[in-house]
Amino acid sequence: MKSQVNYVYDFEDDPVDELKHWLFLENVRLNQQKQQLEDEYEALQKLKDEFEREKKRSAREQEFQEKKIAREKDLFEKQWAVVERELVRMAKDRDRLAKEKAYIQREKDELKKMRQASQGEAAIRSGTFFCGVSSLSALKKRYRDLMKVYHPDNENGDETTVLYINKEYEKLKVKFQK
Repeated sequence: MKSQVNYVYDFEDDPVDELKHWLFLENVRLNQQKQQLEDEYEALQKLKDEFEREKKRSAREQEFQEKKIAREKDLFEKQWAVVERELVRMAKDRDRLAKEKAYIQREKDELKKMRQASQGEAAIRSGTFFCGVSSLSALKKRYRDLMKVYHPDNENGDETTVLYINKEYEKLKVKFQK
């Protein structure tokens, strides 16, 4: 409120009136300054209150964000623990499956060897390697064919079977040469 009072007044006659007039003007000026200071104080008080509210709001927001981050971190750690447990379980399962696969392969190989050995023994016992051979040339031809199949250098070769084939071949060779 800026209003100034300017009165034109003649003070030549009475010095007391002049003093009263000066006091009046000084009182008006002081009241104006007082009002101005009160207005400024009120404005500052509003700014202070607004600042305090903003400070509290900011503190609540920060607290909320910190709690949110803590919850997310906790959730992440729990999920990470689950992932680690599953990776360990998967590694154990993979190792177990590899061992089972190796065991099954060993069993298959063993069974294959047993079958080949039993087939060779059965063939020798029953004389089936050279069954139906009636001449020395047919005997030699059958011998070459059997060696192609059962020779130890072949993939499915078997030394035991070759020994049985050789024994039977020698017996039949002597028989056909007579």
